[in-house]
Amino acid sequence: MTTKEKRYLIVVIFVAILGGIIFYFGGKATLEAKQKEKQRNLAYCLLSKNIVLYGDSESSPTEQQKEIFGDAFEYINYVECNELDDWSEECKEKSINDVPTWTFPKRLKIENFLLSCDECQKNSKGLYCNDYCFEISDDGEEFYVIGVIDLQTLSRFSDCQIDK
Repeated sequence: MTTKEKRYLIVVIFVAILGGIIFYFGGKATLEAKQKEKQRNLAYCLLSKNIVLYGDSESSPTEQQKEIFGDAFEYINYVECNELDDWSEECKEKSINDVPTWTFPKRLKIENFLLSCDECQKNSKGLYCNDYCFEISDDGEEFYVIGVIDLQTLSRFSDCQIDK
């Protein structure tokens, strides 16, 4: 192989490696941008439908729920239940005992997707239900879904489209 051919081969390899690096990081940035857009779209939609998250910033499940939304969490209608080591009045009035708890208007028919917490407890023989379950509010107007919920499931429960 001549010196000229070696240089040509080195340039081709260098360009291929550089192209691969750009493709990898460019694709990763695109995926991150799409994820942020999904988070933001869902947060806006939940806000527009008056879906509320009740939580306790000192509980790891609430923090886990916040992390699922990333920066878009600022658009979530969030009520902090833990105030000065006591439960807030708003959470007491709503009978929120476990966090995180999402409230959905009854018209969304959450019962089509989930077991009630009572059914879940019976089916699991008294063990805590995996993931989440629902209860109906005292006034019968809302569903309380207790537990950490991923973006896709929240999208389905709320009838908010996040994939466009």
